[in-house]
Amino acid sequence: MSLIILPIGVALAMGAPISDIAIRKRDIPISAAFEATALGKGCASIPEPSAGIIGVQYYTDGRSSVEDRNLKRKNVDASASTLKVINYVGRLTARYKLSGGTDHASARCAFAAIYKWAASDALRGPFNIQGNGTRRWAVNALAVDFVEISRSSDLRPGQLGIVRDWFNRQAYEIRRTIEYQNNHLYWAAAAVAAAAVASGNDDHFTWAIKAATTGLNEVTAQGALPRELRRGRRALYYHAFAIEPLVQIAALARKRGIDLYKVNDHALVRLGDFIIEQDKDPVKINELSGSEQEWSGFTKDNLSWGEAFFSATGDCDVGVRLIPLRPLYKAYLGGNVTALYGISIPCSVPKR
Repeated sequence: MSLIILPIGVALAMGAPISDIAIRKRDIPISAAFEATALGKGCASIPEPSAGIIGVQYYTDGRSSVEDRNLKRKNVDASASTLKVINYVGRLTARYKLSGGTDHASARCAFAAIYKWAASDALRGPFNIQGNGTRRWAVNALAVDFVEISRSSDLRPGQLGIVRDWFNRQAYEIRRTIEYQNNHLYWAAAAVAAAAVASGNDDHFTWAIKAATTGLNEVTAQGALPRELRRGRRALYYHAFAIEPLVQIAALARKRGIDLYKVNDHALVRLGDFIIEQDKDPVKINELSGSEQEWSGFTKDNLSWGEAFFSATGDCDVGVRLIPLRPLYKAYLGGNVTALYGISIPCSVPKR
């Protein structure tokens, strides 16, 4: 698999080149470290910030479809602190959200973790390709949760500013470190979109919409993503993985009056329907990918896209699959996606 030609900043004609000035760290007050400690007082221990992530490639074949378990474990170890912090923040954000915005203690502890990472200028490098993927997922998750908890009355404007500045710089870094024009691009777009909302930088949001539209324009008439079909026996898994960031971006865009569900003759709906149909019977994706699928059915993780999708479409084929799995959880999407996007599902689960 070769690197895509996405020149820095010129990516798909998505904007002017990104200068180093745009991502330069602004001066963080010396008091920030003390404030981070004070904010975290009374909270469970906050995972220590990571400077960068040198991940481990764990696929061993040319189609990136055969995993080496030992290598995968090493990759998880390489990003352990980052994965811990997004789960830490995700759990607390869900508590705040489910409380109806009254659990300010949970919001404060979630913010304390994000603030600690921002004040230390975490996730600025070095990274390799695998590490860049983890950074996208982490920035996306933390930005989504930050937008939720920033409504809490317990948070101070000056501290919010340090975090917003960090998200702004992370978005610039992510925009110029995209290796492939497949789900890597979609996850980059999701992280940039969430960081745009978190930082208030509309230029990031415009870029993210263009990147998501690029992906949606590749959805075929059948509802497949050609670049994910290349994953052979993991093609269905990667279709489910690729739709997750696209659905999140569509949810954020919807709040701004932009309907991504209409792009390419409702490509996002076709993609969701294709995944549901192939879960029932993978004959078509087996044929298109040239491999029998390695797929064990929907879980709380790989159907996490369904919450925002159902909220937008009311598709009962998705809804009835959500009901027995609720609450659904995806760390990369901010944690408890049922708390973040879920609505009542007036669909009847068929009797077996």
